[in-house]
Amino acid sequence: MAQQSPYRLDSQPIARGGWAVVYRATHRETGQVVAVKRNLVQDAESVDRLRREIQVQRAMNHPNIMPILDYDPKYEWYTMPLAVQVLDNLIRPVAEEILIEIVRSCASALQYAHGMKHLHRDISHRNILQLPGPSRPRWVLSDWGLVRRLGYTTVVRTQPGQAIGTEAFAAPEMFRDAHNATAATDVYSLGRVVAWCLGEDLVPNIPVHVTGKWREFIGFTTNLDSAKRVPDMDGVLRLLDNVLQPGTHDVYSENTFEGAQALSFYGYFRTIVELMWNNGNPREVPTQEIRERIGPGAYANHRKLSLGPWDLVADGNGRYTRRLTGKGIRFVQGQARVPKKIVKNPVTEQWVAAPGTKMILITEVGRDQ
Repeated sequence: MAQQSPYRLDSQPIARGGWAVVYRATHRETGQVVAVKRNLVQDAESVDRLRREIQVQRAMNHPNIMPILDYDPKYEWYTMPLAVQVLDNLIRPVAEEILIEIVRSCASALQYAHGMKHLHRDISHRNILQLPGPSRPRWVLSDWGLVRRLGYTTVVRTQPGQAIGTEAFAAPEMFRDAHNATAATDVYSLGRVVAWCLGEDLVPNIPVHVTGKWREFIGFTTNLDSAKRVPDMDGVLRLLDNVLQPGTHDVYSENTFEGAQALSFYGYFRTIVELMWNNGNPREVPTQEIRERIGPGAYANHRKLSLGPWDLVADGNGRYTRRLTGKGIRFVQGQARVPKKIVKNPVTEQWVAAPGTKMILITEVGRDQ
């Protein structure tokens, strides 16, 4: 930072990474105390990386994404609020109420960022920080230096076989080719952060297994095969719901592709099923009506067969059946069936398919990319 800088930096940095360093600093005129991040080396690639980080973070407005307060027009530094805590400094295992708040905050931030087509690609225990707030502190996700916009080339020069990201937290596909990262890449890293918080010692590209209430969460977020993870933050938040209240959403057999797909489509399918019901008589829903409720690109095919991703229970033999609490919907061996007529069992008081009724088959519920 040049001598003419409006900020006076402390003599020692408060954080240091491979690309940049962070100092506590004070504005010379206002006395405002902030954190200043600047490159270790002011070469073209470092400046491009910090420029991209500044532009992306300034474009996003979310309470759990680190805000940028000020920046150098030449993109050599920027300022941000001074954190009161870094996840890396917490004693492990992290208290459950804190861990749940961290997961929900990060998932919410990433859900927002992914909606803007931004992939973080470098989530770790070192870039999850706590900021002071008017009523209570909040956790934020910082360090968007490896951010990549879906469909665009990253400014970070990478080659297949060259890993980027934080060791032990970066997904395996980041080593193969970081340009192929998807939302599931961030899912993996957040899952590894949770495993670290639970006290696990992480080894790069080695599966981590935990027992207890977090078992499903870790299993479906940190699978080494990206196709077998929950593919987005919607699935992460539903897994978190199951941690808080087991059985809130779906229960799956160990790390199955079908289970991961089911979680990803849960919200879409539930909305479509709600649209189908009309005074107890299901109907096929026009695509336009589905998109008005879910958003552009949403679709549902009522004829072909595929996984029925709503309230599945695995019996251990590759078969899935519907919980008894639904209106007669059944899911067996990947088929979703909605009865055309339902009746209420006078004994159990549960809605079930009427005897002999025909079933509507559901398939391919999701959103176009």
